[in-house]
Amino acid sequence: MGVNSRGFTVTELLVVVAIISIVSSIAFPTLMSQVPKFRLNGTVREIAQKMYLARLKSVRNNKEIRMVITNNAYPVQDSYHLEKNSGGWSVVS
Repeated sequence: MGVNSRGFTVTELLVVVAIISIVSSIAFPTLMSQVPKFRLNGTVREIAQKMYLARLKSVRNNKEIRMVITNNAYPVQDSYHLEKNSGGWSVVS
């Protein structure tokens, strides 16, 4: 042991890579099963925000505002399209 060595051996690196692979293979399916929940929560927050903005627009203009959620198969005439064109958010005044 007279040699002063620094760094890691190949065996140590392979063990660490194997441990990371095993933990990743266990965690990945769990994370992927949560993706629909994350998307749903994001959509709910976005709808709530758009409803709030429609309410503010209604109060500001003293007009009735309707929020129409479509799939863009039947576009709403005379509407103000918000950020999501593909999702079909429309605020109709």
